[in-house]
This record gives sequence, structure tokens and C-alpha cells, in this order.
Amino acid sequence: HPGLELRMTMNDLILDAGNLHFSYRSRSVVTPVLHGLDLRIRRGELLVIVGPSGCGKSTLLHLIGLMATPDRADRLTIDGQNALGLGQRARTRLRRSKIGFIFQRFNLLPVISAAENINLALRLRGVCPNRQARETLDAVGLADAAHKKPGQLSIGHHERAATDRAVALFPPL
Repeated sequence: HPGLELRMTMNDLILDAGNLHFSYRSRSVVTPVLHGLDLRIRRGELLVIVGPSGCGKSTLLHLIGLMATPDRADRLTIDGQNALGLGQRARTRLRRSKIGFIFQRFNLLPVISAAENINLALRLRGVCPNRQARETLDAVGLADAAHKKPGQLSIGHHERAATDRAVALFPPL
């Protein structure tokens, strides 16, 4: 609309990454992957990352998911909190409280049920899981298989359990 002006405030940003650099190192071989990438995601915004295999999609997700550390960056903030320079424990706490992550291979613990996988994630976030887990299992259509271990579940059930685990507490990112 002509004359409409949208302004983004820092409070609207859930992710602010600036000048991210990352390279993989193997002995004397350095493989640069990200070269000065800038990314801002506003609260409520949906972002789809696409590209050919090997272009850095998973690397970017690991960096903004705080599972990897950039070689260099001007800024990396999650929901207003600076993530650069944090130790591993602080990164883990920030990830647990602010980021819902669905892993490519789902990473469900094989010795406990789907419901227990979700309950464990909730407990790690300091939430009493019983009621919350039942509600989210129903929401993703997993209530009928909640008692089954991952080895007894279909790939679709794995996807739903991993999704439920990631979004059970409505993380900002």
C-alpha cells in the first residue's frame, strides 16, 4: 500500500545474525561454507531455507540452533539474548528455553516411549510434563501411539513426536 511504512523494532526480532562465517576443517583442508551471512527473523515469521545439497542449510541451522559456533560473527542474538561468547552450558540453557529444534534424524531416545521422549524434553525445560504432554500428543495426533517406543513407530509417528517435542512449550524460535 502506498505510504504504508513498516518498522521493525529490536523487540520484534527473534533471531538477529550478522556476518556469520563458518568453515569445516579436516587436518590441513579448510572448506568455507558460510561467508558473511546476515539473517533476521521477526516474531511470528515463517522462513523456509532451500538450496542444493552441501550449500550450508544444515550448517546454518546448527549455528542458529546453538549446536555449532561460528568462526566469526558480528552478532547472534536469540530473542534479544546475545549468544556469542556463551559457554556450552549457557548455550544449552538458551537453546532449551528459546529454540524448538526438529532434527533431521529426529533423535528420539530408543529405550523410552514417544510420550516419555516428550516428557523428558519438558522436564529438562523445568515443566511438569503430565498435562502438557497429553495435550500436545493429542494435538499432533500421537495419543494412540504415545506408549510405543520409537522402534515400534512409523516414520510419520517419529516426525510427529519430534515436532511435538520441539514445540511443546511454544519456544520463540
